[in-house]
Amino acid sequence: MIPQAHTARQTGRSGRGGARFCVRCTFPMMLVAAALLLALAGCFAQPFEIGGAWKSVGDQAWGVVAPGTVVRFGDTVNLFSPWDTWLYEEDGPGGGELTVTGLLGGTYTFDVNVIDNDHIELVRDSYTLELERSE
Repeated sequence: MIPQAHTARQTGRSGRGGARFCVRCTFPMMLVAAALLLALAGCFAQPFEIGGAWKSVGDQAWGVVAPGTVVRFGDTVNLFSPWDTWLYEEDGPGGGELTVTGLLGGTYTFDVNVIDNDHIELVRDSYTLELERSE
């Protein structure tokens, strides 16, 4: 038996008018798909979690925190005393605002700069506490 040659009609391909892609059409569609994937990826990103133990690694001190002190964000935080209350409000992936109320009632607000998941800065006026996650 002699094998038969496939023609353009049998294979579904032809030299003209077959399945051709319009570069002008597919490139914008790829950009739209990439933008959609990036937007969806942001929806599933985990919010930053400030809770836990952080070690002061900078050279500045604030309240009872000196270089090398471990700051614990749990039911309370130990910035001014071991019994300070706190509230962290995240503004976005780059950080947020930390409000701390001391045992004697003084309330202080810090800007929180998230460097990465294990490094943050607490900024108030000209003071910056550099903290590194220690858990």
